[in-house]
Amino acid sequence: MDCQNAKELLIRYLDSELDEKSSAAVKSHVEGCPLCRMELDAVRQVDSLLRHHIVREKAPYELRESVLTRLEEKERGLRWWNRVPVQVFASIVFFLVATGIVFQFQKPFPVFAESVDMHMKHLKGTMSLEIISSDPKEVSDWFAAKMDFAVHIPDPSVSGAKLIGARVCHLRELKAAYLMFEKDGQKISMFIVDMEKRNVPASRFFDMGEKRFFVKNVKGYNSILCIIGSKPGMGCVVVSGLPEDKMIGLAV
Repeated sequence: MDCQNAKELLIRYLDSELDEKSSAAVKSHVEGCPLCRMELDAVRQVDSLLRHHIVREKAPYELRESVLTRLEEKERGLRWWNRVPVQVFASIVFFLVATGIVFQFQKPFPVFAESVDMHMKHLKGTMSLEIISSDPKEVSDWFAAKMDFAVHIPDPSVSGAKLIGARVCHLRELKAAYLMFEKDGQKISMFIVDMEKRNVPASRFFDMGEKRFFVKNVKGYNSILCIIGSKPGMGCVVVSGLPEDKMIGLAV
């Protein structure tokens, strides 16, 4: 990897958005290139400044969705910040912060990517279950001493799925109750997690009663996040290779 390619990937490298191979290539190049290491340090300073010294304003849901969709479209095109020298960009940020006119747009929590990665880990056998049981009450009681919130397990008979077992896991820093089901010969992962104050990435969504479903396909798997209006902040994420209409019934 040369300096130009490394510099174009620095921001995504810091945000852990690169795949394992690309991340390793950037890390290796930076460790051996003093100039790119200085560039990375400058990007870190700007990132730290943005995280700690700017005002947070929570935008209405519709506005966030609109902006995130536009950003996602723009990201596939020209990344303008990669063409601006880091020193110039840093000077602009410092000026905006000093004048008090910078506002932070909170980065969406990568709930879809994280849940799919965890589902794949289980399928590969690198993440085992901590309790094996098909009894929802037994599993719910097992979670009682391990989670900060009550874990409601849907009745598998309603969706035609079979409960296999469960464990405690993390989607990044968020502690989650992880449940494994099986339906039509395919495994279904379910994550019950507190999504309060977490922005949802741009995705297709629809409402059913008091429930809002966000749907996204990641790496060939459907990931469905359900937010329940009567339980602010609580989310249920269901991941599987099954069609989404066969997964909706499991979301609580």
